[in-house]
Amino acid sequence: AAALVFLRRHPPFDEMEEDALRHLASRLAVGYHPKGSAILQPGDGEPGAFYIVKSGLVRHGHPPK
Repeated sequence: AAALVFLRRHPPFDEMEEDALRHLASRLAVGYHPKGSAILQPGDGEPGAFYIVKSGLVRHGHPPK
């Protein structure tokens, strides 16, 4: 239920049909990534998941050294 509430507040999810939104929400998994860590890297190949960032900041490029 919390996932549906969150998704409904943000585009493009706020425009989705209810059944599609429920389908998406039922398949979400929570993941935590510490500040400065890489979520995806160029050498990883094709992503195996669709990432929705609930909070925090995502930067393109290399993490700070």
